[in-house]
Amino acid sequence: MSWETQYKIPQIISHEILSDIISAINTASIQFGSIVHGNQDVKGKEQESISVRYVTDDFGIEEVCMGLYDAPFTTGHSLGMMIQDALIRLSLPIKEPRHTRRLDFV
Repeated sequence: MSWETQYKIPQIISHEILSDIISAINTASIQFGSIVHGNQDVKGKEQESISVRYVTDDFGIEEVCMGLYDAPFTTGHSLGMMIQDALIRLSLPIKEPRHTRRLDFV
């Protein structure tokens, strides 16, 4: 196999797994939480890992790393835009769906 094929096979598999995870989040859970953690590599380049935590149909809690993303700056605005961009690219809703309602317990 050529090096291009060896590179593409894991990429195809990872995209398929990510697609399955996104489908599970969108069908199993109305809401999810995103977790962002940043680190710098030895050159000082900032990378943020974005994870998603959601509740499954059988009330189990799943937390999945959705990938690493470059952050040009570590300001709140820059990180917020990076998270918003990542969620849009992953086809995950940014705003709360209209059909959900908040339950208030007395």
